[in-house]
Amino acid sequence: EIEREKLIQKLAETNDELERSNEELEKTNTELLRLSKMKDDFLAIASHDLRAPFNGILGASELLSLDETLTERQKTFASIIHNSAKIQLQYVDDILEILRFESEGIKMNYESAELDKIIEDCVSIFQILAMNKNIEILVETNKEIMIEVDVPKFSQVLNNLLSNAIKFTHNGGKIILRAFENSQGYLEIHVIDSGIGIPPDKVENLFKSYQQVHQSGTAGEKGTGLGLTVCKKMIEAHGGNISVKSEINNGTDFTITLPLKKRDSG
Repeated sequence: EIEREKLIQKLAETNDELERSNEELEKTNTELLRLSKMKDDFLAIASHDLRAPFNGILGASELLSLDETLTERQKTFASIIHNSAKIQLQYVDDILEILRFESEGIKMNYESAELDKIIEDCVSIFQILAMNKNIEILVETNKEIMIEVDVPKFSQVLNNLLSNAIKFTHNGGKIILRAFENSQGYLEIHVIDSGIGIPPDKVENLFKSYQQVHQSGTAGEKGTGLGLTVCKKMIEAHGGNISVKSEINNGTDFTITLPLKKRDSG
């Protein structure tokens, strides 16, 4: 009889603990929903309210820099304002994009595309920047490779890597964009530059969210340092991965590996 009463008491205590746990769980879920809504509200507000002032600054500073009545010194100041606003706007855009990925996930819209055509379009965007630094861009790819990707997102990754390669390569340098099907049947894309390289202690932080690797380009170019985080998330959403090998004063090789088959849309 005593054992039975102890068992009943133990069951009652266990039931009380379960009820308390359920109450705590409900409170936690309520708080998570509240925080999730706050993040969604922030993204909605930030997408407009944080970006709008920068667009005004960019437009006004660009007009000022073209004003022939200004002195060269005043034009220089206008140019500094314009470039600073441009960098800050990119910083805001990168942060918002990362937050959006974390909040909503990445929605993929796959389509069949010619890899060579995507690369050609991306390279054409940066030809003038490369020419300004006398940098040669070489493309080595099989024109027959067809891929299933979200073309705008995939192009954004290539654009970011090409932009970085130009930024960190000296005048007269070289960039190679090489793509091929490797021995494991995966698409392998390399963006290789002859630039200044990345310090070993900074390589491990290149793809981490909200951790910037501050480094000016060879011509003083600035950037947010967050673009590679976005690249990593986009490539992983395609079922692939991105890695980097670099040596100081010996260039950098960013490598993208993607499956050569269609994945389900997310």
